[in-house]
Amino acid sequence: MIRFNNLVFGLALIVAPAISSAQITIGAPGGERVLPFGRPNTATYGQTITAPTGATSLNNFSFWMDDLLGVSFNAYVYAWDEATFRATGSAIFTSAPIAGPMGGTPFTQVTVNTGSTAVSAGAMYVLFFSTSGIISTDNTNVWSYSPTNAYAGGTFVYQNNGDDVAEWTGSGWDFFTEDLQFEANFNESVVPEPASMVLLGSGLAGIALIVRRRRKNQVEN
Repeated sequence: MIRFNNLVFGLALIVAPAISSAQITIGAPGGERVLPFGRPNTATYGQTITAPTGATSLNNFSFWMDDLLGVSFNAYVYAWDEATFRATGSAIFTSAPIAGPMGGTPFTQVTVNTGSTAVSAGAMYVLFFSTSGIISTDNTNVWSYSPTNAYAGGTFVYQNNGDDVAEWTGSGWDFFTEDLQFEANFNESVVPEPASMVLLGSGLAGIALIVRRRRKNQVEN
């Protein structure tokens, strides 16, 4: 019986989807600079993305920033409606307040752990930082963006929405044809390879043979 159970367990390992990781990285920090960011100026900066094939969750994302005076913000993830060019639904991730990087140049990578936020492969999302709803002085940060449109799955978007968070889903966003310099890391489910499926078929045939032999032995005894 132990041998039979071990075989079944081994087959389960074969057919179970493997988990691997995928990463989108655009640009190197320190390319082009864009500002302002912070109240009462442009309160929201972000990047639209397309979740990679097989992606099941977003682990974290980063933007590169260079502090001038210092500003606090929150990080968000929303589903994105490309047809109306706006965020849609409710936030699928919201961070605690984040203090902007200090110390001037060079650009600092600001990474936000999203706690494996569930995503759907091929769907579009917007990852963004916003000062909306946060009490801060009229300070600003500089953002780093890529001078070319290197990423086909999305673009650099922003809103001059002040403290009005309803604008994220209530009106279309402005955009640059370039991309922010950003990084996004995903978990993805990998479909078993054909060789594994052949092994599965052989294993199932083996189980059937074992069952037939046991039944035959029971009848003869």
